[in-house]
Amino acid sequence: MSLTIESDGKGSRELYEEQINISYQYKLFMKRPERKLRNQYRRITIDLAAALVFLLFGIIEGFVYGFETVFVLLIVVCIISIGIYGRLLYTMKKALRKAFEDNRKVVVCIDEEGIKYHKEDGMDLNLKWSQVAFARVFSKVLTFFSDDNIVISVNRTHEKEIMDYIRENGIKVRVIGEPGFVSVSAGEQ
Repeated sequence: MSLTIESDGKGSRELYEEQINISYQYKLFMKRPERKLRNQYRRITIDLAAALVFLLFGIIEGFVYGFETVFVLLIVVCIISIGIYGRLLYTMKKALRKAFEDNRKVVVCIDEEGIKYHKEDGMDLNLKWSQVAFARVFSKVLTFFSDDNIVISVNRTHEKEIMDYIRENGIKVRVIGEPGFVSVSAGEQ
C-alpha cells in the first residue's frame, strides 16, 4: 500500500518562496534541523540596500574630505558586496520565476520503501527512508531532507495524510514541526 499525492504544478508565490528559502538554507538545516527558516529575500534585499547606502556615504565623504585610503576601501568593499548580493537576489528571483512558469504535474508516492518524486517530462527522485535525515514541517510545505543533498517538499495541505501514513506503517523518521513544536519520531505512538 502506498500514498500517492498528485499536484497540478501550480502553487502560490509564498509556497515557492518558502521552497527556495529552504533549498538555500539546506546546509544550515542539516547542521541544526530545528533552526528558524529565515527569509533570504528580505535579508539579501536589506544587505543590498545597506551596501548601496555605505557606497553613497563613501563617495560623498570621499568628495568632501578627499579619497583617503579608508574611503577607497569602503567603496571597494561596497562594490564587491553589491555584486555578490545582487547576484544572489537575481539567482533567487530567477528560481522563483522558473517555479511559476513550470506547470508540469508532480506525483509524490510514499510507501514502505521511501519517497518517490516524479515531475512530468522531467525529474525523478527516489529517496529510501534510510536516506531521510529528517522531515520538517514549515508554514507552507512538509519537507524531507536527505544526507545526499536531496530535498523533497510536499504542500502542507497533505501533512495529515502523510503523517497518518507514516504512523500507520511504522516508518521511523524524525519529524520536526514549526517553532515550538516538539520533535517526535513519526513511527512511534
